[in-house]
Amino acid sequence: MKGLLYKDLFAVVKHYKSYFFFILVFLAASWYNPENLFYSVYPCILVGSIIVSLISMDEGSKWNMTCGFLPFTQEQLVGVKYLVGLVLAGSFFLITVGAQAVRMLVQEVLVWEELGMMAVMMISCGLMMPGLMLPFIFKYGVEKGRLVYLIVLGGSAGLLAYFGTSGMMAQMRLDFPVGVIALAALALYGVSCWISIGICKRRRV
Repeated sequence: MKGLLYKDLFAVVKHYKSYFFFILVFLAASWYNPENLFYSVYPCILVGSIIVSLISMDEGSKWNMTCGFLPFTQEQLVGVKYLVGLVLAGSFFLITVGAQAVRMLVQEVLVWEELGMMAVMMISCGLMMPGLMLPFIFKYGVEKGRLVYLIVLGGSAGLLAYFGTSGMMAQMRLDFPVGVIALAALALYGVSCWISIGICKRRRV
């Protein structure tokens, strides 16, 4: 399992360094337009895109056929993609929340309630997007599952753009249990992993 994780993380660093540039661009945009939640949360949405790209790379390199001769279980082969997602989501979350905290301090507009709401939305989007689409990707492959990927990506970006520009998120208060959103996203992510493992096991039978 550790070797699989190293393989995917190495591929992320080697082939997807441009994603980190995009993160910096969106963070800079969020400093100039802090009212738009889209700029702050979109970096976490990139997690799903990176995982899909890793699966596409495995398919293109015939890794899915090669790993059949290696002592890996379906739980490990599928679970490592979800584990990479957690690592990336956590990393992007810390970067974006840290950047927003610094911005608020510099601009002297630090409001813990607002920062907490943004943090919940960031981590929730980082987990919900791959949680929704990965079972379809594992079942139909990247090419056939690309439509679901585009729908989830477009829907997530559209909702974020709408919420950010309309100011609806600013109307939410701490009396709403925002932590439930993050817990629901984490639960969805876990259920998604369980479903994906079942799909790949049945495909091997």
